[in-house]
Amino acid sequence: GHDLKAVKKKEAGCTEDGHETYWRCQTCKKLFSDAAGTVEISNPTAIKATGHNLEKVEKKDASCTEAGYEAYWRCQTCKKLFSDEAGTVEINNRMDIPATGHSYGVVTYTWSADNRKCTAERKCTVCDDAESETADATATVVQEKSCTLPELTTYSVTFGNSAFGIQTKENVQTAEATGHDLKAVKKKEAGCTEDG
Repeated sequence: GHDLKAVKKKEAGCTEDGHETYWRCQTCKKLFSDAAGTVEISNPTAIKATGHNLEKVEKKDASCTEAGYEAYWRCQTCKKLFSDEAGTVEINNRMDIPATGHSYGVVTYTWSADNRKCTAERKCTVCDDAESETADATATVVQEKSCTLPELTTYSVTFGNSAFGIQTKENVQTAEATGHDLKAVKKKEAGCTEDG
């Protein structure tokens, strides 16, 4: 008698055929479609491959700070990835698009009312990200005040961010001229030999 052992049903995959349950004799190696060994078969009943069940993953554009990726297709059954809709070009990973980085516009500089501080700011023209820095100014008196001349000061600011340039405000009037401090000198009469 046959020493039958069941070979379990193998489901078909996307690209690989499966088969129905069958029995194999451990002694003579014959195959049977039934557990009683009454219907001999040459091959198990095949279950045809289903083909890929592809779903498109839309392209995601890269942003200034986040990478994107090209469109690709994912099989809902076997989870494999493909670069084409027909599922003929298998890929291991989606094709990433690197982040673009910020595209900053012109830097604007704003001085405080007393010229002791200056704020630099620039904005990304794509995503409105902003960078700003406020720095203290160095004051240098370039002209001392006198009776007729005002005090003039030059202010200079250097920023930590190398994208911001050194800013200078020259010859800012920081004090008025003092004006003359007049004191009367009394008249002196002329003498015989001495002028007055």
